[in-house]
Amino acid sequence: MRKALLLILVGIVAVIAIGYGCRQTPPVAVAEAGRERKAEPETTPSVRVQRLHTFERNELSHDVLSVAGNLGAYELGVVRNDSPPSTTIGLPQEPHAHNFPPWNFFKVEINGISLNALEPKHVKEWRDGDRAGWELRFNFDGVFLNLRFFMVPDSPLLWCEGALEPLAGVEVKKVLVQAWCYPGKMIGGHFQSDIYQRAVFTPERTLPLAEKPAPVPLTVNDRMVFFNDRKHLPPDGFGPCAVQLDWRCLDSAEVWAGSQFYCAKVSLNVNPAKRKFRLAFFSSKQVYQEEELLKFLNTVQVRKNRLLSR
Repeated sequence: MRKALLLILVGIVAVIAIGYGCRQTPPVAVAEAGRERKAEPETTPSVRVQRLHTFERNELSHDVLSVAGNLGAYELGVVRNDSPPSTTIGLPQEPHAHNFPPWNFFKVEINGISLNALEPKHVKEWRDGDRAGWELRFNFDGVFLNLRFFMVPDSPLLWCEGALEPLAGVEVKKVLVQAWCYPGKMIGGHFQSDIYQRAVFTPERTLPLAEKPAPVPLTVNDRMVFFNDRKHLPPDGFGPCAVQLDWRCLDSAEVWAGSQFYCAKVSLNVNPAKRKFRLAFFSSKQVYQEEELLKFLNTVQVRKNRLLSR
């Protein structure tokens, strides 16, 4: 009798152990009774959005808004004023004095009216499928602009998209988009010889720059434009930043830069009939040499074709 009870207990323990072991088996491909159990598909990484900081005093407010994917993260600094109306948009990052500045790095003009002279109707979280970020809405005297900064999974770029909604009878005559940067490193002084060696290049060519700033036209083959300082290479400098263009929305584009000048600018003339524009920015806390960055951006799955087809 005692021996039979012992056998029963052993059997119960074995069943429990087998059941527990099955529950703990990882989802890997295994052969079981002539059948293969396939690995479970990985979930797509999501983009995280967070309002990090809001400061309000009298008519002034300052928001720090983050958007982060699995290959990068950015912060938007949005400063608004009620009276007189004004808005500036920056990309704060550490250290501050390099690449895209934390204040007023981005501007839109529609029919001669600057975004800097307007207050947004709203600043809110925005999502569309796996795209996520922040939306700002402005009224350019009858032409509404939904301005979105967002990321997608598996891309290190901060995308910017503008959708124009003119009221009935309001004509969109001219749309200008501009972005500023301090390539590689910012030391000081607007123009001082032998301090900088600014460079603007694409994967195919290096743009010719005079010492003092002057416009340099871009072509439809210049889809990704990099800005760097070749005198202050890493670890002294902080590596290139970049702007990616969607030429389907543009009439023309140019870079305004000088090899000895402290800042550089890209200017985009948007086709008013398109009612939209798209571009993207790259900057990273991780410091890259130029060749390393080109290899990285060619290797990662940017997914731009699927994104830009929307």
